[in-house]
Formats: sequence, C-alpha cells, structure tokens
Amino acid sequence: MEIYACTLHRDTEYSYFNHNSIPLESPESTKLLLKVIEQCRKDLLISPQVFGYLGPESEYSALNSTLVEGREDIINKLQRAIEKHDFPSFYYISKEAKQLKDLLMNDQIFMKHSAAKSWKDSYAVLEGSGKESAEFIKVELKEKYDKLLKATSAGLQQQRHRVLEQTEQEKLICDEEVKKVKHKLAKKKQKIRQLKKDLGENTNKINQLEHKLEENKMSIKKLKEREDKYKKTISELEAQGKQELKECKHSYKQKLEQCKEKHEQEIKNCKKYHNAKIFDLKKNIQKDLETTKQYYIEVIERLQDNCAFLKEESKKKDARISNLDLKYGLAMVGLDQAQIEKNLIQQKYELQNKFSQFKS
Repeated sequence: MEIYACTLHRDTEYSYFNHNSIPLESPESTKLLLKVIEQCRKDLLISPQVFGYLGPESEYSALNSTLVEGREDIINKLQRAIEKHDFPSFYYISKEAKQLKDLLMNDQIFMKHSAAKSWKDSYAVLEGSGKESAEFIKVELKEKYDKLLKATSAGLQQQRHRVLEQTEQEKLICDEEVKKVKHKLAKKKQKIRQLKKDLGENTNKINQLEHKLEENKMSIKKLKEREDKYKKTISELEAQGKQELKECKHSYKQKLEQCKEKHEQEIKNCKKYHNAKIFDLKKNIQKDLETTKQYYIEVIERLQDNCAFLKEESKKKDARISNLDLKYGLAMVGLDQAQIEKNLIQQKYELQNKFSQFKS
C-alpha cells in the first residue's frame, strides 16, 4: 500500500507534501499521515462544537444552514477518506472546510454574538478533539503497520537478497558496457580530434582556394578586357585584310595575265627548239642503228664461219679416236660441241635483242 502526500495550505505557513509515493511500511509515512490528519482536524474546524455557537436558527438561518450542510458534508467526506485510505482527498476536503472556517471567522454578526467570547476555548476543545482523533488513528495505523511489517519482513529480506544479486550481476554487465562505451568514446574522441585537425587543414585549404578564386576572378576580368581589345583589333585587321586581299587579287590577276602571255611565248620557243633537237637526235640514232646493224651482221657471219670451222675440226678429231675410247670420246666431243653451239645461239639472241632495241 502507498499513500500520496498532498500540499496543505495554512494561514501563515505551508506544509509541502510532494506527490511522490511513500511506502506505508516506512516510519516516515506514519508520521506524515498523523500530521496530515491532525492538521485537518485543527484547520478544517469540522467539530460540532463550533457550530453550537451560532445561536437561534431563526436569527442566523442562512449562515447556519450553509455551515451545517457544509459541516456534515465535510465530515462524511473525511470519514470515507480515512476508511478508504484515500489520503490525497484530504487536500480537496481541506479547501472546502477552510472556506467554511473563513466564512465563520469573517461573519460580523457571529463575532458580535456572546458566544464568540468563548471562541478561544472552543478552539482549544477542537484542538484536544483533534489530538484524541489523531492518537486513535495513530494506534490503529501502528497495529496495521506491525502486521504488515511481520508479514512482509521475510519476503522483503528474500527480495532484498535477490535484488542485491541481480544488482551485482547488472553492475558487472554495466561495468563491461561502461568499458566498451569508454573505449568507443575514446575512439570517438580521437576521431573528433582528427576531424578537428582535418577541419583546420580543410579550412586553411578553403581559405587558400578562396584567395586563389579571387585572383582567378581578377585574372578572368583582365583576360576578358584583353579579349574585347583583341576582338576589336581582329575586326579592324579583318577589314584591312579584306581590302588588301581585294587589291592583291587585282594586282595578281594583272601579273598572271602578263606571265601567261610570257610563258606562252616561251613555250612556243621551247617547242620549236626541242622539235629541232629531237629531229637531230632521231637522225643520229638512225645512223647509229645502221652502223650497229652492219657491225652485228659481220659478227654473226664470223660466228657462223667459226661454227663451220669447229664442226670440221670435230670431224677430224673423231677419226683419230680409238675404238676403245670411241664412246667416251664421242660423249666428250658431243658435250663440248653442244656447249659451244649453245653459247653461240645465246650470243646470237643477245645480238638480236640489242639490234631490236637500237632499231626501236
């Protein structure tokens, strides 16, 4: 079981009871609960003695009716809260009862009443009644507390042992996780340092690049100015070149006509000269051909005479060869004769070819 403390407002002081849960088994909860109930008994003024001083109902009918109804309602609410241990309700009950108390204290008719003289005594009676009620509730709660303590002490001890073991295991796991996390953190810190270093280097590079960019922009601007200047110069040169080209074409055309006439005359003279020279060459070549032809005819006739002479000599040699060497000698003589005839025929063909070349 748990009780939930609430804030109780008083005239000159405040008691702060946060909404945190407090175990009922703790001694602090019992003291807190008794303090709450005692404050309610004192401050809410719910005891019947207070309303006994209101006097005749006819004289204070409106006020009396309001206070009596409020008193009964608050008493019932407080009783139910105590039975159900609904301690947070004390806060809301206190607000309603305090409104009744303020109404009673601020009522001028009531304060003039003779019964008001005994107000302090009545409050003392209320305070005593509150203490008696608090003492009764304290004893009742103490008995419940002892029973709960006996019933739950063994279980709490076992639970405490289990919790300690579980806590130790979780602590080991957490230590291991912490080591891993520290290791990762160290790596991340190292990486962060490296990244910061790289960032510094990159920042320097960026600054250098920005500086170069500005220089390049200025260079581009200058180059653009030079380009515009060159374009203008090129346009002027193109116009000048077109005019000069036109003039050169006209001049070259005139020179070409003159050269053409001159070359045509030179070609005619060259043709005439070369034709005469060719005629002389043909005449000389014809003369050389006739001379060469006569020379080779004489050479051929001498070769034919030599062949006849050799044939005659061959016949004479055949008659002197013995019968034993006839076959061999004939073979050798025939071989020599065949070779000689072959050489003569070859020379004849060569002379005829040369003669044909000269003739052509």
